[in-house]
Amino acid sequence: MEYYTAMSWGGLESSDAYKALSSTKKAAIQKIINNERYTKSDAKSTKCP
Repeated sequence: MEYYTAMSWGGLESSDAYKALSSTKKAAIQKIINNERYTKSDAKSTKCP
């Protein structure tokens, strides 16, 4: 669930709520978002055909 909660921050990086997160939390969120966005090996989804 934590993985998908992190994904939900995608597009909200300019919000005050996101800015209030710790730098450690933001780095973890960005890693997950980038994994999915660029279909990296750590992504939980599969690339659309």
